Amino acid sequence: MYFKIDLLTNNISISELDNLILDSDILEVNPIKGIKVNDKYVSVSHSAKYSTVFDKRAFEIHVKRLTGILLKITLILEYKQDKFSSAKKFDIFYSKFREFLGKNHLKYSVILNELSDYFTQKLYSKFQKYELVLRRIFILALSPLEDENIIKIVKEKTNGKLDLAQVQTINRIEHLQIAELHSFIFELNLNPIENLDSYFKNFQSKTEIELRKLIKSSLPVTIWERHFKKFLPDDYNDILKDNHEQIRIYRNDVMHFHTISNKQYMKMSSLISYAIDELNALEENMLLNWDFNATRRLVNDISASELFERIGKLSKAITKTIGPAVEQFYVNNDNLKSAIKSMSDTFQNIQLPKIDPNLLIAFQNMSANLGKIGLQNPDYEFGEQDDSEE
Repeated sequence: MYFKIDLLTNNISISELDNLILDSDILEVNPIKGIKVNDKYVSVSHSAKYSTVFDKRAFEIHVKRLTGILLKITLILEYKQDKFSSAKKFDIFYSKFREFLGKNHLKYSVILNELSDYFTQKLYSKFQKYELVLRRIFILALSPLEDENIIKIVKEKTNGKLDLAQVQTINRIEHLQIAELHSFIFELNLNPIENLDSYFKNFQSKTEIELRKLIKSSLPVTIWERHFKKFLPDDYNDILKDNHEQIRIYRNDVMHFHTISNKQYMKMSSLISYAIDELNALEENMLLNWDFNATRRLVNDISASELFERIGKLSKAITKTIGPAVEQFYVNNDNLKSAIKSMSDTFQNIQLPKIDPNLLIAFQNMSANLGKIGLQNPDYEFGEQDDSEE
């Protein structure tokens, strides 16, 4: 099997490139005689081949004139096993060849990079796992809203004005794009302050304790920090809080097939592995400790009026159902307080047992079916070390 990288250059002839390669102090190469094209031997003016041994591996460089002075340069590494190790060595050789091109002021375009494709495939499955477990904790957080008993009680308490079955919470989360979900969990500020002057008005008259509370309440806080972070075990570092934006960039690089080197692969692989590990640990704690009251607090934040436009599909679904009910409450001012109190009592008093850890299997099965709404499940599963690949 082979790794190949194809480059195009058009500012040098094949004979000039031949001289540069043979005289290079960066690459030690030997020409391969007897060049064949379409089963016929051709002169060096049309093509050339070179061999070199670098880091105990044998590489080949093929040069072919396509048209005019447009040249295709192909770097080749044959391997029989140790695919990951071979990829790392090929990446180093490719770096040296780019150094050679740069030293000789040769402009080039990459038209095929099987090395980058290989690293992308290895990362693809990891980012898929990350997306699924991130989506899964959000589904888990709102899953009590789809409990049949809760739906029934809420509907009865509000005389049919609030039917949680119409919200279809899990279905809505499944249809959120990963970019929307990422922004919603890690970036949306639950404490938006439109006017700081007004917010801190008359601060001179406040006590130190009041000022501390005022400042604390004005600081940005995300759904991750308010609702999920506390479920991380004490020995975890909260990788996601400080690195979610970098993970988003890395994910785009993988999904859009940007060129990825071994060095970049190692950084991406390490970060996403830590993130997946933390999300799995957080999910285990949620299964043990999450309850309906936690869901109610999360829904209250989602339903905050100033967040409607920014949340997107999920908030529209919630407001479509809850909005008409609230409007009906305001029609009859005499019953306003009792109606709101009825809703409040409903959410406050519903007794829901803490989530059974055995439900983990059900949620895992659910997440396995989520590939249809995000990344597709690949037919392959790369491990961190797959040196035994044939």
